[in-house]
Amino acid sequence: MLGIDARLRLLDSAMAVNFLRQRRYDAYMRGHEFLNPPLGELESYFASGTADLALGGNVAGIRIPWWMH
Repeated sequence: MLGIDARLRLLDSAMAVNFLRQRRYDAYMRGHEFLNPPLGELESYFASGTADLALGGNVAGIRIPWWMH
């Protein structure tokens, strides 16, 4: 009714790395295991500087807009 065509694709490790590098996904499921309290790993997962890294932790490409700097 909503026109959503959802598909689950299981990938081998080589394909998964290529999909991550090219950001060819709508959703990517991955667990986060942070230390308690989280120390340096938060920056690698959510900082603007890691948004363009091909295989960095910031797979969503989260960044602060240029006009907020």
